[in-house]
Amino acid sequence: MKNLLPIVFLFVGIVIVTLTACDKDEAAPPPVASFMMDKTKGLAPCTIYFTNQSTNATSYQWNFGDGGVSALQNVYYEYTSSGNFTVTLTATGEGGTNTISQNVTIEPSLTGQWEKTFYLQGTEYNGTMNLTQNENNKIMGDFVFSDGSGYTSLLSTSSVNGSSVTIEWMLSTYRMKFEGFANGNFTYLSGNYYVDGQYKDQWSATKSSKMKAIGNSDGNDITKHDCFLKDIGQIKE
Repeated sequence: MKNLLPIVFLFVGIVIVTLTACDKDEAAPPPVASFMMDKTKGLAPCTIYFTNQSTNATSYQWNFGDGGVSALQNVYYEYTSSGNFTVTLTATGEGGTNTISQNVTIEPSLTGQWEKTFYLQGTEYNGTMNLTQNENNKIMGDFVFSDGSGYTSLLSTSSVNGSSVTIEWMLSTYRMKFEGFANGNFTYLSGNYYVDGQYKDQWSATKSSKMKAIGNSDGNDITKHDCFLKDIGQIKE
């Protein structure tokens, strides 16, 4: 029996070494974090779609660089303000964690709701603009006086060039042209406005936090705002 002990110990040692080797061979592979974006820049507000291409991972953590986070595998996210943001994806699996980052640039835009003020012959007029700025820097939208009258759509000549802004619409037979400049983050506009090419006075507009639909039932009730039309000569005393 004593002669068998060395053989038993040798067998046990071989088994332990073999099992240890098997454990090493079957260790879970480490995850590799990877993702694609449908765009890397855009105008605020901007929605970006993220496609997760990570491998060997079972859970995910997104950080979009502006305080927003998500644990979804694939996700879309809306940036509401301008800036340069770092998007980070952390992929976690049995083999550990791995992180990857990419950059997103969101530029300011006029898209949003604006509360507008302008003057004529000492009288203040207020209204609301809903503006949408496209990738070609054209401005689309509408305007309505604060009392709900005078609804009109913007003309196709409305545009933005850098911080320089031109907004035009028709008020009855009169062409209203508002020229001005936006501040750095596109939350405030100010400048001069003209009626049929003649200078009238100053105007300004402040961007609101939310957009809302404006308008009326027929969409063309421009002549309701008699006071303003009287001031520019459309209605005689």
